[in-house]
Amino acid sequence: LNNCTASDDAVVYVQSLTVNAGSDVTICKNDNTILTATGADTYSWSTGQTTPSITVSPSSTTTYRVTGTKSGATSSDDVVVFVNNLPNVSAGANQTICRGSSTVITASGANSYSWSTGATTNYISVSPTSNTTYYVTGTDNNNCKNTASVIITVNIPPTANAGPDKTIYKGATTDLTASGGGSYSWSTGAITQTISVSPTTTTTYRVTVTLNNCTASDDAVVYVQSLT
Repeated sequence: LNNCTASDDAVVYVQSLTVNAGSDVTICKNDNTILTATGADTYSWSTGQTTPSITVSPSSTTTYRVTGTKSGATSSDDVVVFVNNLPNVSAGANQTICRGSSTVITASGANSYSWSTGATTNYISVSPTSNTTYYVTGTDNNNCKNTASVIITVNIPPTANAGPDKTIYKGATTDLTASGGGSYSWSTGAITQTISVSPTTTTTYRVTVTLNNCTASDDAVVYVQSLT
């Protein structure tokens, strides 16, 4: 001004913008986790979300990137979510038993187990009175869990009846007729429902009745009297 000069300075301070997507995370398959970014005013995730925190549930190991903006500057950071597979837990094949019987069911595929009965062994002995489904949750070394089930079908045993006791005279023959099943097996070796017997002394005859792979037995006594 008026052929005179003067000078002044303006300083522009430059700061680095550091966005942090958080530490890497390990989860089990089907689980979810929360990722939280810090260091900026606004955020944009590779998922398309724009909130500082997002919930993710990847089915396999996935890298997520967040870009943060503050005062016109941007910075990005990555976070990896490692996904452990679930244990391949099995409770064994479905089984059929007769009411009153027991069976053992065995779990496999994990390191520790918890049954719906409260047991924590890998196998349990059960004796249900009706059709029952048993569940087992197995946990592996990564603390991942999976559940399996097994169905125990319970058949009702037959009610065996060898018929009434009988009294005959020595030398006579009588018939014994069983009931209650689909098939019959007598202590004489006969497999018919009715058998003819002619004992010379008082004799007990046993029949085993089978129905739906379940069995039951009953006795009939034939008393022999001498004819005098």
